[in-house]
Amino acid sequence: MEAPPGGDRRQPPGNEAARHLQSAVAAFTAGDIDTAEAAFSEAERAADGADDTATVAYNVGVFLRRTGRPADAVARFDQAVAVRPSTAAWVERALALVELGLAKDAAGSLDRALVLAPNDGDARRARARVRFRLGDWAGCLDDLAAHGPNDADDALLLVRALFEAGRADEAWALVRTIGGAAPNLAGDLLKATTRRARGGFALDERRLAVTLGLAPETPCDSPPAPR
Repeated sequence: MEAPPGGDRRQPPGNEAARHLQSAVAAFTAGDIDTAEAAFSEAERAADGADDTATVAYNVGVFLRRTGRPADAVARFDQAVAVRPSTAAWVERALALVELGLAKDAAGSLDRALVLAPNDGDARRARARVRFRLGDWAGCLDDLAAHGPNDADDALLLVRALFEAGRADEAWALVRTIGGAAPNLAGDLLKATTRRARGGFALDERRLAVTLGLAPETPCDSPPAPR
């Protein structure tokens, strides 16, 4: 289990609040949720001053989001950014809002995160996904271009966004590149290229399966040639 404060990128509070936070993180990492929650509560009570309040609220918010309480998490992130705004808190707030189905609000939080740190990869990556949910294909592609696909999930999102944006030739080229470099992703590519947000299927599934080597080619099968 991952420790909550990993993305904070700030110094922890001092004195008693810091001790309780350390105990909470240790318990959370060990999977002892009840002990972690009690220690986080002690840290909140011990917080003294803006730095303590912001850091404790952030960490409690991450804990609440990761234990399935996104609404409570948003309230803690609101508290954190009210006294000391940070990119990490705005990003985590956005992730909690996505879990609540509030994609537009999440996009606003990510905009605030990127005002503070325009090149933050976590914020760009998160906003690309939120923009995709909102049907903002161009915005999604902009964020992916700025962030750069770092893993398979990013690459698959890029394929989907290219198809949705009507840039099929680029999407097909990327499908071939990914399929050749990572054959294990063939099934994921099949799903990514046949799910359309605007209705219908983006591609002929049989033709795509042939291109990815998932089905034998017949005389009538041929992937679309680049134009």
